Amino acid sequence: MRVPTYANTMNMASAIQGHHNAVDHYTYQSITGNKYENYSGYGMKAYNIVSMESTLKVTNTFMENNKLANISLNTSNLALQTITDALSDVKAALTDLSGTDLEKISPDYTGGSLQFTSNNASDYLGKTLTINGTTYTFATSDGTNNINIDNLDAAEDIMQAVVDKIGNSTIKYEDGKISFPLYAIDGVSTALTEEPAKSAIKTGAPHMMNEEQLLALENVQRIAFASMQMIADTLNSNVGGKYIFGGGSSTKPVDFNYSSLSEFQDYYDGINTVYPSSSSAVLSNMSIDSSTTGDITFVPSADGTDTGSIRAGSSGSFAKTAITMNEANVGTLTFSHDDNTMKGSEYGAFSSLHTGDTLVLSVANADPDMQDNAKAYTVKSVSADGRTVTFEPDENGQSVVAKNVSIVPDNDVVVSKTFPIGSVINLDGFANNNLAPSATVTGISDDGKELFVKVDHTRFPAMSSAGNHKWSISSESYFRGGNLEYNQRISESQTISFDVKASDPAFEKIFRALGQIAQANVVDKSNPLETGHLDSQKTAKLVTEALDLIVSAIGGTGDISNAKNTSLYSISAKVSAEYTVLNKVMDNQKLAVSNLENNIGDLKDADKDEAAVKLLMAENALESSYSVLSTVMKMSLLDYIK
Repeated sequence: MRVPTYANTMNMASAIQGHHNAVDHYTYQSITGNKYENYSGYGMKAYNIVSMESTLKVTNTFMENNKLANISLNTSNLALQTITDALSDVKAALTDLSGTDLEKISPDYTGGSLQFTSNNASDYLGKTLTINGTTYTFATSDGTNNINIDNLDAAEDIMQAVVDKIGNSTIKYEDGKISFPLYAIDGVSTALTEEPAKSAIKTGAPHMMNEEQLLALENVQRIAFASMQMIADTLNSNVGGKYIFGGGSSTKPVDFNYSSLSEFQDYYDGINTVYPSSSSAVLSNMSIDSSTTGDITFVPSADGTDTGSIRAGSSGSFAKTAITMNEANVGTLTFSHDDNTMKGSEYGAFSSLHTGDTLVLSVANADPDMQDNAKAYTVKSVSADGRTVTFEPDENGQSVVAKNVSIVPDNDVVVSKTFPIGSVINLDGFANNNLAPSATVTGISDDGKELFVKVDHTRFPAMSSAGNHKWSISSESYFRGGNLEYNQRISESQTISFDVKASDPAFEKIFRALGQIAQANVVDKSNPLETGHLDSQKTAKLVTEALDLIVSAIGGTGDISNAKNTSLYSISAKVSAEYTVLNKVMDNQKLAVSNLENNIGDLKDADKDEAAVKLLMAENALESSYSVLSTVMKMSLLDYIK
């Protein structure tokens, strides 16, 4: 061995450093499983690794977000199924009830039988019988509604004349008497009287309420109310701090704070406070206070009936501006008397209006024809393009549009919304304990300063309230959520929609149907001696309407509206489709993550067993290098000469 020189010493030191680096490298690999400590060690492969790791991070983020979305869609599916099952029970109960004679549920105070006791036709001359709203007069000559008693001289003949005139489908004639479902003699109800209402006419006993059917109805009401409670709880489902039917609001979407059927019926008495019968009234959420109206006056009915009004001092006090019309938002404005419509030439001019809305139109220009059209209207329908509004006709079926006119408005024609007809309003903060807490809106004056209501006349005193008092008149919808509709991105190229809200038509129809059945006085129990009439069809009409609404809410049958989410079927189909897409994407993402992790591993991962063997070899090489270096460094010239 030669005496070490500087050069070979440096070479040996360099070799030792190389072995040392190898030991460090394989130690790192055997501990971490990675080939290199930083991306520079991978050379040209570093770009591919970085790119794949970035994709992996994004995909994992999507997967985490999608887990919550998956829970939301699962919860939505479960909620819809729960609601559908509950409605099936209600529908079955209503169907069973509708298969019975619902008229027999009503106590028929004016039903019963009549027997004519006089054989002298002149005893009946000029008297009237009102049968189901149609009045017939005993006369000596035949006419449109005359019962001809010419040449009749026996009670039996007179009864036969009545039968022939009115028809056997309406009356029964047997055992020497005729029976009517509802009647009055000379305009006077025969309610529960034992005495003959008129001479020569003897009245019989009315039928009484069918107890078995009444119990069946009350059972349906209990089912309806329990379903409302359950559906309210279901629509308030919360996932990850969000109400999935809340339209993006942090407030519970459904406010249904009635703990019992009796409490619900105490508020909705079915007479003066009737559960709303239109979607606009059900969803009405409006408040008017003294800052808008100034001083107001309560005006009870003059005849002591359950009607009245609330009168303000200025026009439009009970209405809030909805559309200020001009050329930009409406275009040409056309009113048609023949079609009973209001049209705009701009697409979506009236999209903010809905069926059942009560409107007040105010006109500031001098066009007399347009001025004639400045009045109150009720919306019957809005076209799909939002250009045409069709109004409800008047009580005679005639158009409510006064004049045909077409103008280009210049912020001088204003449509305002008020409390929809049929909506329930709360009367809060008035300093009179005798004032009823609520009432039902029946209309509004054409100038918008007088609100007409149905209310218990014994609790609607004539009074005034100053504008500086803290009172309010408000309608409150069951829906308290928002209207946000949003799309969630579930991958780089796909999104799913969350646009189902508890205020959507499907749910609104459900609450309307159940509320109308669950309210009090579904059976008209009023005494016609006091009210002047008795609606024996009330129960049948409510049951039929509730069934139609439930059928429509479940399957959208007969629903031609262009609104979204009109049935549970369409909502379920949408949610199921989104759920299928999401799960397919999540499966693909799981596969993508697995592939990315494998590919990154192929590039980055080291074989720990192989690294351990190489580490051992590197350690041996390092030890040998140190040994050689040590020996060489001990070599001297004297040792070399020896």
